[in-house]
Amino acid sequence: MKGFPKTLKTKEDYYNCLAMVAAGELAAADLLAKIESLELPELASSDMERFRLSLSLFSGEEGKLLLNIRDMGWGELLPGSGREWEYEIG
Repeated sequence: MKGFPKTLKTKEDYYNCLAMVAAGELAAADLLAKIESLELPELASSDMERFRLSLSLFSGEEGKLLLNIRDMGWGELLPGSGREWEYEIG
């Protein structure tokens, strides 16, 4: 499938995929089946390479889900960045 990223790195990637669904180039069910990962831009790499993230799901409009991801950090050992990402699912 031309132009379809299997890893969504940015919000723009996500919106481009939704535009493909709206244009009839991609079936909505295929969109969910094809995404292999979701990257969190600006998540600082650490020596531990482990992160503590808070994931929250909320009901959105028209039966969609809103996914909120927040970097919690490891307390005094490794403070969180406080960054948050939001994605609309469905």
